[in-house]
Amino acid sequence: MKRVATEISFLFKNKYGLALHDFIVCYQNVLLEMYKYQILSDMMRNNKQFFNKKTYKELQKEYGELNHRTELYKSFDKLKASYNKIIDEKIIDKIKKEMRL
Repeated sequence: MKRVATEISFLFKNKYGLALHDFIVCYQNVLLEMYKYQILSDMMRNNKQFFNKKTYKELQKEYGELNHRTELYKSFDKLKASYNKIIDEKIIDKIKKEMRL
């Protein structure tokens, strides 16, 4: 994905290419944060199953789940903002028009 983002920024050396680059990077970051959160969730679930002594709140604190969840939500917000910019400014249409020229 990083390669595609870089290629787009080289192909379209204007604000449209930069917006698409940012969107791809944000999308990649969302996938990474989701993966990290899934690993954390699995670890917490396994800990709960094997050591049935801890509550979910205790596991949240022990694993820093709230921080990971916050990072995941931030990455979603950045992706949404990037997507909205592309839609609001009709960047895809402008790129298509630029490619026809």
